[in-house]
Amino acid sequence: MREKIKSTIDEYKLLVNKDKVLVAVSGGPDSVCLLYVLIKLKKNLFPGLQLVIAYINHGVRIKEAINEIKFINRLGFELGIPVHVRKIKINRKGGGFESAARKQRYAALVALAEKFHCTKIATGHTMTDQAETVILNLLRSTCREGIIGMPYIRNVNDKLSIIRPLLKVTREEITGYLAHNRIKYCVDSSNLKPVYTRNKVRLDLIPVLKQYNPHIIEHLSNLYEWSSIKEAYFDRIISKTIKSSVHHRKNGITVDLKNNIRYNKYLLYKLFKTILEGKLGTKSYTKYINQFISKLPDKSEIKFKFQ
Repeated sequence: MREKIKSTIDEYKLLVNKDKVLVAVSGGPDSVCLLYVLIKLKKNLFPGLQLVIAYINHGVRIKEAINEIKFINRLGFELGIPVHVRKIKINRKGGGFESAARKQRYAALVALAEKFHCTKIATGHTMTDQAETVILNLLRSTCREGIIGMPYIRNVNDKLSIIRPLLKVTREEITGYLAHNRIKYCVDSSNLKPVYTRNKVRLDLIPVLKQYNPHIIEHLSNLYEWSSIKEAYFDRIISKTIKSSVHHRKNGITVDLKNNIRYNKYLLYKLFKTILEGKLGTKSYTKYINQFISKLPDKSEIKFKFQ
């Protein structure tokens, strides 16, 4: 399993020797495994790596959270790694609990990382989490731009990135690794109940899907990975098109489509979407894009103006 993780780190350039990494540790098996793997990598490959443990207390599961904090503080003391606990209050305004908790958790992690001058935030998301995320996004979104999942690395700003080194290993591989090495961890009881949507996908839907395809976890992960590769290629095409064909004017933006009118509907959609989001700052773009595309004349030279 460690070889898979090392290969993922090498392939996606997740770490360099001088990184200072804030490791998000909940006390559960995935994040504890991540911590131990990073310690091994520091010892064998990245001697200059610095590790900091972060625990985000959501203010729920009060008794379990107290035990998790004790466990993580003891773990940090035994491993010689500093531990920082941040308590957050979940504000559900404008969304459900899961979404609000995720946003505020990441905000707290970023704040801690910046406070302690970290260059990376490492989370323990696994291939199993990736499959769940793909399913959730298939259920919730239109998926116009391919399969949506979690990237291996995401830049927060020019000094800080979020990395997910465990995305090519399953939850079963992790629990097997921990059992083999007799590593203790905590169990979050809320993950065992089909209360939240992700839990329902994990506990109810995926077992059914496994009856049709025993390798559904790997299949969904690969589906996202190849989709993201294709999208990255299309994004490069659109980026070049915008540089050469989009011009600012006093009364709006002019798009010269003489070399782009041959694009299929999907590339035209991405072109207009990028312009509307990036240049005009609007996210209500779908109906406008459909109008633009339907009214494009069949000519090789045309200029289209957004007012």
